[in-house]
Amino acid sequence: APDPVAISPGQMISGYLQQTNDKVHYQVTLQNKLLVKLDGPSGQDFDLYVRHGNPVDKENEQYDSVGYGVTADELVTIEGPKAGTYYILVDSYRGSGSYNLEVEVV
Repeated sequence: APDPVAISPGQMISGYLQQTNDKVHYQVTLQNKLLVKLDGPSGQDFDLYVRHGNPVDKENEQYDSVGYGVTADELVTIEGPKAGTYYILVDSYRGSGSYNLEVEVV
């Protein structure tokens, strides 16, 4: 898997998923409550996975939290997160398009 892209709390980053099963890995390091918000294109179905300490491995179900539904907009909240690095996976369950990913510490 490619190296994850580092993002900072409070930073919004844009990307593009080109086809079904396309994915991009991210990582964020923090010390407080973590909110991860995905705002994707209308009519598509993107999912959001978060894991502490190691990259997300969706195929082997190695993740701490997941946001999935029938749209490309997802939200994952980690209550009382551990200090250290969290890895984020944006995954196209169905479709393609641009998205915005925002990580917030509250």
